[in-house]
Amino acid sequence: MEKGASLVTTIAQLVTLTGHQGLENLETSQLRISSFLLEAHKEVFRKLEGRGVDPTLLTNSTDYEPAVAWRCLANLAAVGAITVRGESAGEIHERYQGKADLVFSEVRPVTASSSSGPRAGVIYPKSYNQGPSYFGGGWSDDLPSFT
Repeated sequence: MEKGASLVTTIAQLVTLTGHQGLENLETSQLRISSFLLEAHKEVFRKLEGRGVDPTLLTNSTDYEPAVAWRCLANLAAVGAITVRGESAGEIHERYQGKADLVFSEVRPVTASSSSGPRAGVIYPKSYNQGPSYFGGGWSDDLPSFT
């Protein structure tokens, strides 16, 4: 995942991911959906960074496409570009933002380092039995002692 290039790049992809129709009619000289897609992508990127994930290392970045798409629609709703019968712009924004957050929370980020093992890069303490002891406690470990 790159910061400067959106996962979702076309209106057709946006419609496919969300099912929201009529988006091609929104394009004007002042409103470019591609700009909203890029901003939504950056928001997802920053959210991943906030969780301690380096988005540039993701191997499953396409799983975040629906989150980008719903966040884009939420941002379009926030500026009043999207209307749904009987709902205010704020209500639409909240609903679409909720869908984006739900999709985001359901995806487990997988990076090159995390896919190489159950906990790649984590050093586990070792413990072992030193053999029989007459005074008990024949176990040893490499855990730090706090006594």
